[in-house]
Amino acid sequence: MSLDGSYQRREHAGGAPKVERSQDQWISTCDFPYEVLHDFAHEGSREYPIEKFGDALKQIAMWITNDGRFQERGLADRAMVFAFMICPGAVGCSTQAELAAKMKLSRSQVNEYVKQFTRSFGFVCGATYSNRQRESREKNGNSIPN
Repeated sequence: MSLDGSYQRREHAGGAPKVERSQDQWISTCDFPYEVLHDFAHEGSREYPIEKFGDALKQIAMWITNDGRFQERGLADRAMVFAFMICPGAVGCSTQAELAAKMKLSRSQVNEYVKQFTRSFGFVCGATYSNRQRESREKNGNSIPN
């Protein structure tokens, strides 16, 4: 009996049980009615007028151009950080340290760009610290590690 990905555990009645693999054990699973949890209630998606979308793009463009200062190196750096924040996979990096190496900048420089973006837009991605982590560290006077 093989335990690789091709192994299909079957019940004697012919159906496949709902199970997930956790390390080297099979764990029974079931569907969970997330609707009963307040935070998971399905509400209608919020819609924004096109003007708000345009304003958001304008703010991002202003951040990338450093409020119109247009320093050539800064433009490229901020554009790269923006792409990383929106879709880390698009730039081929999964951490800020990898991004710093790719951009040939110090980790502290990249961290500062990420902090500026996060403060400006209140947005963090999975590759960066969450808002809660960032606020907790700043409140306690700790710097955010690289």
